Parts: sequence; structure tokens; C-alpha cells
Amino acid sequence: MEQLSFTEGQLTFYFNPAHWQVRKYDDHAYFQGFSGVGLKGVDFIGIYEERILVLIEVKNYTWRATPFREKDVRQSLQVPEQIAAAVRQKMEDTLAGLHAIGIYYQRKQARSWRWLDRFRKPDTEQLFWEQATRLLEQDRLQCLFWLETESEDAAFAEKISTQLAKVPVQGKYVVQLVQEQSQPFGKSWQVSRRE
Repeated sequence: MEQLSFTEGQLTFYFNPAHWQVRKYDDHAYFQGFSGVGLKGVDFIGIYEERILVLIEVKNYTWRATPFREKDVRQSLQVPEQIAAAVRQKMEDTLAGLHAIGIYYQRKQARSWRWLDRFRKPDTEQLFWEQATRLLEQDRLQCLFWLETESEDAAFAEKISTQLAKVPVQGKYVVQLVQEQSQPFGKSWQVSRRE
């Protein structure tokens, strides 16, 4: 079975389709509509083993591959509170988007002629978004922040993690900081770096 792969900057994420359904949310047509009204969005929305909705935001604060950015990266590393707040905002806005998508599909279902449904081919997009909103309603959500830093900036990761824990998303979902050494979901997803 071929892996699902998505590139985000210099990182490529590989998700094993035996465990995952994934959409690159910030490229998706739904997000394009929401961004027009000022909502932000995470990089990926995934469903893990049909039982956990996973929001993944990715930030790369390395500069070795692009030396001209070192100064900008160094300045960003001085403000972990702002970075944590931006990540939380993306999570919150994504949840608002998911709520709107759920309402859209509920209304679509209410307008459809149910007896025709048995003749229609299943719409995989609709099935994905309906399942995502259902998992969200059941509070089966995990928020992840994938952070790439230079090895000497390990203390920054700890500061970010502390800031993320201070204010949960919607008051109940703590954003978990993820780096390669702390990757959840085992080998069902991997990340490679382009140098």
C-alpha cells in the first residue's frame, strides 16, 4: 500500500494509509474559503485509525539549509509566547472551520433524497469531513505542533511546550509539542528532510 505524502517547506510527511486518512488543510478548497474571511488553518487534518481526529501544525525554525534566514529565525526564537499563541489561534480557527463544514454536510444531507443515496457512489471527501466532525463532537481530538529546530535550540522547544500547556485550545485541548524523538503514533507516520 502506497504511503500518503505531503510536503511542507523542506519537510515531507509520510502517513501510512493503513492507519491514516489525511488532508493538507491549508491547501484544501474549504480552507481557501475560510481564509478569505480571516480564519487561519493548520497544515494537516488527519484521522488516525478511524478513532482520533488529529490537527497538525508544522513550523521549521532551522536555518542551516537557508542561511539567509538565520537572523529571522533567531528573532522568532526569542518570543515563544507569540509562537504558541499563533499555533493556538490556528487550531481554534481550524476547529471553527470544521464546525462550519459539519453544518454544511448536515444541511446537504437534510436536502438530499435519501432513497437515491443507495445508487450514488460514496463521496470520499464527504465521508472524511463527516467523520472528522463526528470525532470532534465526541472530543476525540489531538492537537500536535511539529517543531523543527537546530539541535542547540532544544531549550526553546521546552519553552514552547510550557507556553502551549498554559492555555488549552477551546479551554480543553492541550497542544502537544512533537519533534522526531517524541513522535506519537509510532511508525505509522514519518518525516524526511530535504537539505
